[in-house]
Amino acid sequence: MKGPFQGLHARALCHATEDPEKVKLALSTAIGYEDISVSRTEGHHGNSIHVLEAHVDDEAAIRRFFEKMESDDLAEILRTLESRMDDKCALFIRLDKQSAFTGTTKLGRNDDVISVRLRVRAYPSKFSVASGIVTEFIEGLMKDRAA
Repeated sequence: MKGPFQGLHARALCHATEDPEKVKLALSTAIGYEDISVSRTEGHHGNSIHVLEAHVDDEAAIRRFFEKMESDDLAEILRTLESRMDDKCALFIRLDKQSAFTGTTKLGRNDDVISVRLRVRAYPSKFSVASGIVTEFIEGLMKDRAA
């Protein structure tokens, strides 16, 4: 049986004041995946910005991504699910980049984040179907922890 997600895309920006290797470590720690691409761009004022990105299709790796999150953060995702999903059945999560660097995967509350987009495997492709799938998945993780 296929899992609830078709894939995960994660992105982190590395500004000129940050060490790209540390941001890469934070990204790989957060998503549990080390194949990260790096591109360069320029900010509005000409400052150098590295864009670090990763795509994860492995269902077990995506499940581990969620398993690393604290129960409070999983509950927060459920509480705010309506604002985290778009009409194309994508779930958006922002992770704290500094916490990820220290090995903790938790929701970001500021602008220094790792942006994660997950495509929900929903048929038909409707918000109501996708939100039910995400809710069932996260509630199942939380139930497993309580057991």
